[in-house]
Amino acid sequence: MYPSDFDPDFGLGIWSTQITELLTGPPSPLLSIALAGNNVMLSWSNSAAGYQLQSSTNLIAAATWSTLAQTPVTNGVLVSSLVQISGRQQFFRLFHP
Repeated sequence: MYPSDFDPDFGLGIWSTQITELLTGPPSPLLSIALAGNNVMLSWSNSAAGYQLQSSTNLIAAATWSTLAQTPVTNGVLVSSLVQISGRQQFFRLFHP
C-alpha cells in the first residue's frame, strides 16, 4: 500500500494498492540435434504435444519457416525426426500453432 491522496472531508490520507500478476505459459520444449551419418536427428520431449518441427535457411526477422514433411516418430519418451543434410545452412525450431 502507498499513500495516493488526501481526503479533506475526513482529514485522512487515502491509501491505494496495486496488484500485478505476470502470467506465463509452460516453458518451450528443448530441441536436441545430433549427427546421424549423412543426416541429423532432431529430438524433443514427448510431453510437447502439438508442436511442429520447422526449418528456415536464415534467422532474419522476416524469415520464412516451413513445417518439415517428415513424420516424426516416438519411443514414448522422445519424439524424433531424421533430416537429411542438405549442404546449405538450416535452422530448426519447434512451433506450436
